Amino acid sequence: MHIDKNQNLWAALGNGLAYIEINSPFTLMDERMGVVGFLNRTLIHQGKLYVASSLGLMQMPLPKGNEKPSFEVLKGAAGFSTDVCSVDETLLSGHLEGVYVVEQGEIKKNIVLGQSVNSLLQSKKHPEKVWVATQKGLFVLQKQGGQWEVQSTLIENDEFNYLCEDDQGNLWASQEAGGLALITFTDDFKVQKVTPLGKAQGLPADINNHPCWVNEQVWFATENGIFLYEASKGKFSMHPDWAANFKTNKKNIAVKRLVADGKQVWVILENGLLLGKPEAQGWMWDETSFRLIRKANGVFVTQESVFFQTQYGIYVYQREAGANRSKNNSLKAFIYKVIDDHSKADSVFFGGWHVDNKGNIFEKQAKILVLPFAYNAIKVQFGATSFSAPEKTEYQYFLEGFETDWSEWTTQSEKEYTNLREGVYTLRLRARDVNGNISPVETFQFEILPPWYRTWLAYFVYLLFSIGFLFVTARLYGRRLRRQRNELNRKVSERTIELEQKTLQLEAQSTELKDAQLKLQDLLEEETKKKEMLQAQEEELRQNMEELVATQEEMERTQLELDAQLAAINSSSIAKAEYSIAGDLLQVNDSFAALFGMSIAEVIEQRWAIQDLFPKVDTMFFKHAGAHNSENPYQTAQEFTFNNKDGNPVFINAVFVPVRDILGQPRKIIQLAFNITETKELLEAMKKQDGKIRRSQAILERAYEQQREKTELLKAQEEEMRQNMDYLIEVQNQMREAQNELEGQLYAINNSPILKIEFSPQGYVLNANNSFFQLYGYSAHDIGKLHHKMFVSAEFAQSYEYEFFWQQLAEGKSQTGEHLRFNKKGEGIWINAVYTPVRDVEGNIYKIIKLAFDISESRNLINEIKEQNELLGAQEEEMRQNMEELITTQEAMEHKQAELEVAREELEVKNKRMAANEVVLKKAYEKMKEQEVALRQSYEELRAQEEEIRQNMEELQATQEVLREQNIKIDRKNKLITASINYAQNIQQAILPTIDSFNSHFQESFVIFKPKDIVSGDFYWLTNIEEKVLLAVADCTGHGVPGAFMSMIGHSMLNEITANQGITEPGVILELLHQGIRQRLNQTTNENHDGMDVALCSIEKQNQEFHITFAGAKRSLFYIESGLFQEIEGDRFSIGGWQREAERKFTNHRLVLPQGAILYMYSDGFADNPNPNRKKFGEKRLEALLLQNHQLAFDTQKAKLLQELENFQQKAEQRDDITLLGVRL
Repeated sequence: MHIDKNQNLWAALGNGLAYIEINSPFTLMDERMGVVGFLNRTLIHQGKLYVASSLGLMQMPLPKGNEKPSFEVLKGAAGFSTDVCSVDETLLSGHLEGVYVVEQGEIKKNIVLGQSVNSLLQSKKHPEKVWVATQKGLFVLQKQGGQWEVQSTLIENDEFNYLCEDDQGNLWASQEAGGLALITFTDDFKVQKVTPLGKAQGLPADINNHPCWVNEQVWFATENGIFLYEASKGKFSMHPDWAANFKTNKKNIAVKRLVADGKQVWVILENGLLLGKPEAQGWMWDETSFRLIRKANGVFVTQESVFFQTQYGIYVYQREAGANRSKNNSLKAFIYKVIDDHSKADSVFFGGWHVDNKGNIFEKQAKILVLPFAYNAIKVQFGATSFSAPEKTEYQYFLEGFETDWSEWTTQSEKEYTNLREGVYTLRLRARDVNGNISPVETFQFEILPPWYRTWLAYFVYLLFSIGFLFVTARLYGRRLRRQRNELNRKVSERTIELEQKTLQLEAQSTELKDAQLKLQDLLEEETKKKEMLQAQEEELRQNMEELVATQEEMERTQLELDAQLAAINSSSIAKAEYSIAGDLLQVNDSFAALFGMSIAEVIEQRWAIQDLFPKVDTMFFKHAGAHNSENPYQTAQEFTFNNKDGNPVFINAVFVPVRDILGQPRKIIQLAFNITETKELLEAMKKQDGKIRRSQAILERAYEQQREKTELLKAQEEEMRQNMDYLIEVQNQMREAQNELEGQLYAINNSPILKIEFSPQGYVLNANNSFFQLYGYSAHDIGKLHHKMFVSAEFAQSYEYEFFWQQLAEGKSQTGEHLRFNKKGEGIWINAVYTPVRDVEGNIYKIIKLAFDISESRNLINEIKEQNELLGAQEEEMRQNMEELITTQEAMEHKQAELEVAREELEVKNKRMAANEVVLKKAYEKMKEQEVALRQSYEELRAQEEEIRQNMEELQATQEVLREQNIKIDRKNKLITASINYAQNIQQAILPTIDSFNSHFQESFVIFKPKDIVSGDFYWLTNIEEKVLLAVADCTGHGVPGAFMSMIGHSMLNEITANQGITEPGVILELLHQGIRQRLNQTTNENHDGMDVALCSIEKQNQEFHITFAGAKRSLFYIESGLFQEIEGDRFSIGGWQREAERKFTNHRLVLPQGAILYMYSDGFADNPNPNRKKFGEKRLEALLLQNHQLAFDTQKAKLLQELENFQQKAEQRDDITLLGVRL
């Protein structure tokens, strides 16, 4: 063992070192010394330490020498002890029923007041008197004839908490919910005046105000800091030094209590402690010296020690030891390792000691550490010689040359620096221990060398290379110009002889190009038709996929989601018609009616048959489709033409598919068609164009052959997709009959290239599959943060079109089309998507499902083809002009051959022009070659996309078998779960009070109880104890099954507290309920924060009046008297869950109401219920509705409330459980 210079002990053990802090100024008294329960007040009286706790008045002799006494409860003083006060030889102790008189360590008398004592205070002006603040008034105790008695009752029927006397003998008293009271007295010690003070006079709130006499004036602890009272103005204002002299901003932090300590003051915060000291520049606040103290609720001071009451026990601080420790501060910060933060290898640059080249070790750094640029990312690890609560030691660092100021204080003992540029850096470090001591600054210097390409040698090499490059380039360019000039002279001499030959060749090439243009147009026409057909088939496949995906919700939603997907098909650009098996037209969608320029009603009125519209379709084939297996000749897309309402021709590609029943017999015929009129017109226009494209016949023939092969492949794929469509239709019918859960399909889709995203009606992403994350660059951790606006441009997100897009979805209208979206990096992505609103069983839209394919490559290919067509047109026009110019030149030469020698100069000019034309023709030829290569690449990409679609279809087929098996299991499980929940509903209904039990206590009553799910997290409660009726409404955390469990616990505990313990005070009931919830859910040791909000009142009839006592946990009591709607607010904390305060007390509110007054209590579900526009019903609307109908019979009131709620909610989904209770006294 070893004692260090701070007189603390180090011990070498078998498994390491132990640090024993025997010289600490702090000593902890906890349960090991008998300190149990919640501590209210500490006091030293006649050589003993007394503690008022929730388990009684405890006492312990002050330790002497090596004695180790322990606390014990004073005989006869068990139970809740609230406060202690020492008056000469007597100790007074407040409890729940009055005051104990303790003399010579024994209870001599119990002064029964019949109410709980909150605090005791000995008067400074009248030391023989003691003020007693209780829940029902203010009393004065005085010793008369050797006995302590109640001398007088100063104020009745008001609850007072804390007391403070000023130098004038006036009493400042804090009230539970009424702010402060300034009480002045006459000379004979009678109340002269009571002045209420609160928010109107400048206090932040009317609760949690604590007065204290500090340095000859009264200070006030409030929820927003320390305040002073200016008597001349009658106003409160914040202490001028509060927050002004803080090192950190605590201006608006809540102050629980103030305790004077001579000229100093202890400031108790919610989770900390400050020591205020008066100095020349004002009050200064020590924030660091007592960081060890947490959760304090009281301070008791003596000349030698300070006692801190906390939830962990009593901390005793020895002033002298603390002062010596501050003087002997040996805290030191040190850097013990600097390592490479780039590589995974263990590269240590500094290990805690500085070593020179000879191996000598130095504590201080002798030379700068030099690192190559490859090590410009380092990690620094550091520590401090603080062994008192080392986990609370904090560090501050500052890297000169990289940072501009010190960092915030942190408990992290390492820091990473990355991407450091070359230069010299100095790292400064300091530490702060739990007592607020700050160490000297430790420094560490290092230098990062520049990379080789940023050295002066590299810059010199760059300069030499640039000069040499310019010189060589100039020489080569001069030589090239000379060659070009010689070549030009040669061509001019040859151009005259070749001119006639060029003319004949161009005419021949023009004829070939015309033929090539016609073939190219044929290719483009066929390509366009096939691509449209493929897109139509992809659209149909996507719609079927949409129906499959939508069935992932619960069974009761499956049918509605499938109907939503069918509506998406009907609202798309695909024209759809249904015929009877005899060929009569039954039903069409908007797209089909639009082909004829009519509305749906107009088309139906025509009573057309298939033969009327499409004569070449034989309906007899469909009548006998179930009797033979012959191939359907109409399932392959065929072209039809007819005239619309205006007489204009319309061209379509259409398929006719028989729909079979379960027995395989044809039931009706479905026609799907695509409008190709614009395509026809475009192809006709392209046929009329005449171009002179220079391209060889052999290349066109190869392109034509490739296109023919591609056409055959498309036909094969078309047949395969038709077969897949038949199979999907069959699966859809089976799913409609079974109403299955499609969990297997979810897995398949989530792992396919199809993008699946689920949005809330507000646009937030609820769920997405891996294809979405891979394409957009996000991860599953981003769910909840993503909004649809993040995927579109900022301009489009603010546009009317975007707002209209979501408005259409909110109205239940599907949206389809091609859209430009942006990934996480801001890169544009083209997708072909369908947005389908999904409704619940009540018809409300609760989410939007989006299915999409990435068509960026196809879109880019289309754009490239368009650009190539435009370029070909431009080249054709350019070649036409060149041809015209050549013809003009030839004619001029024929007419002026005799004058050739005279017009030689004119001929040279024309030869130069011809040379320029030749250059243009060469460029056109090269561009045509490039376009050929691009077209080949486009064909390969289309093949790859078609292969990918085929693979997706195979994956879908593979998952369908899994779906059937899992659907059966899910259906069984769902039935069992639903049956269990329905049984739980019966149990919950059984424990709720009946309407007859309400009517037996009140003139009239009604209850609105609407669970969001089958069972509810709300409950209402009624019981009577003797002459009192207790009534409550509770809103538990959550709803459904979890909320129902909490409601059962709450209902059981209310019965236990009232029936078994006989307690009828609402505030006490809520306190015990809060303690019981936290105990049963083990909330002091785990992360469970469940609880409930409760409104609870007791009603007692006396003569013709009703005495009401109300207490609330975040819920209010509403009542109507004489036509006025009044509200009594409950406390602002819940039952169970977080508890930051030391003790949770609930306020009792008392009032007297006449017969006929109405009481209302309700949960927040009614006011929070939304309409389709997601707007809440609102508290104000509900209050106005209650006041408007309060004179009606209660059955009528209930009906009007329910009707108003239904009219407001419409088809919107209920958000929370709803409970509303009304009674007439």
